[in-house]
Amino acid sequence: MTVISQFNKLCNFFKFSLTAICLTVCFSSTASALDIDLAWDASSELSITGYKLYYQPNSRNISIEKNETIPVDVGDQTSATLTGLPDNQVYYFAVSAYDQMGNESPLSDVIANGWTPSLIAPEHGTNQEGSSYVTFVWDTAPSNYPVSYTLYYGTDPQLNSAVVPLAIPSPTKKNPLALLLALLAVTYLIFGQKRIKLNLVGATCLFFGLVATGCGGGGSGDGVSGGSANNPAAAPQTTVAVVAGKSDYHEVYDLAPATTYYWKVIAIDDDNPGLRYESDTFTFTN
Repeated sequence: MTVISQFNKLCNFFKFSLTAICLTVCFSSTASALDIDLAWDASSELSITGYKLYYQPNSRNISIEKNETIPVDVGDQTSATLTGLPDNQVYYFAVSAYDQMGNESPLSDVIANGWTPSLIAPEHGTNQEGSSYVTFVWDTAPSNYPVSYTLYYGTDPQLNSAVVPLAIPSPTKKNPLALLLALLAVTYLIFGQKRIKLNLVGATCLFFGLVATGCGGGGSGDGVSGGSANNPAAAPQTTVAVVAGKSDYHEVYDLAPATTYYWKVIAIDDDNPGLRYESDTFTFTN
């Protein structure tokens, strides 16, 4: 299988352009391992003396500082072969360039050795003009990919902060003191019929008992402490996870105005939950 993706990126230290990376995936003689060949165009910047290949399984969130694997320094070569990689995983790749002083460029765009979800709407970098409503839309997997989708969106650019699940109402906890007050109130009302004073006391106890019982000692009622789970702007750097199942869209109605949101989709294999297909991360301003 061959995957071709276009890259163009400027670096802080020097210009660095990856005009194309072509991946060829083939099975090695070991049935449970992969050999992957990668190639990229050389940079036109004369100060570049070598390249480093970064890769990791199951997540396209590759960074130079925090990478799951040690990068492969290929020197001045513009190709590399990775052998014996465990099969049944999706691998993500990016390349950096460096000069003779060891200055390293930012990473190229990330590509994968297989299908990953493509994000359709809202488009990357768009402005929703203050609308609190948005429909997230992504493409569905090919028929030979039995997957279910999870949507992540929020104000965290990395979408990897503590994930806030969708609100699930929590049962209200009953306050024992409130129940006792209510019981006393009923007793006063039953046995103090001839005494107005006792009736007033009973009515008062009943009122406060019912109020306390209704309030209870439970949580916020939406299952989330500190704000609505459907409104990531309620707390800084919040990420909301939506289990979309087989659906290829999700509607949100309460986005905060003048707020930048980030979103991505991860498709999880139904037969092998450890096999994940992660999309790019898009951003839009509400």
